[in-house]
Amino acid sequence: MRFNPKVIHVAGKEQTTADALSRAPASEPQTTDLKFINEVTAYIRHTIKILPASARKLDEIRQAQETDTELSEIRKHCLNGWPGYMPQNPQLQQYFKNRQHLTIIDDLLLYDDRIVFPLQLRLDTLNRLHEGHQGVTKCQALARTSVWWPNITGQIEEMVRKCQTCSKLRPAAKEPLLPSSIPDRPWSRLGMDLFELT
Repeated sequence: MRFNPKVIHVAGKEQTTADALSRAPASEPQTTDLKFINEVTAYIRHTIKILPASARKLDEIRQAQETDTELSEIRKHCLNGWPGYMPQNPQLQQYFKNRQHLTIIDDLLLYDDRIVFPLQLRLDTLNRLHEGHQGVTKCQALARTSVWWPNITGQIEEMVRKCQTCSKLRPAAKEPLLPSSIPDRPWSRLGMDLFELT
């Protein structure tokens, strides 16, 4: 033959353009594929149904997410794809680090199964999380079940630390026992327990 081919293996991640047939589906969707699609659809419906908010509150959060400058940018990245890195905007770095957890379901930006709250609704949400004055750990546990935004745990800690009610109810730190010095001679120092004879 007039051709003398030389075969070289190139990894898929290093190929900038793939040939037309390498990404083509092998056949028509099978019943297992359709079952998988139905399972994903059912999971999405269930995720929206179990969110701890009314339909009216979810609509309010959707509108606030769309008008928030940070979250509107994040929503674009979730729909159109993330850039390779994001040095130009340091405010979006926390979102970029957690991009594998962020998704949009039913036009609502979620972190796994938690609602991503825009800046204008965060203070009200912090106050609701802290209504019972349950302390840092319980407020953070409550937040982990329903809401997320960057540095939420630090903001909860700061809110509880500054709360006057929590500082009154917080148990006092136990004082360490102070040892007494060793006496110079016998019977120079006596100690006794306080008790009550009944």
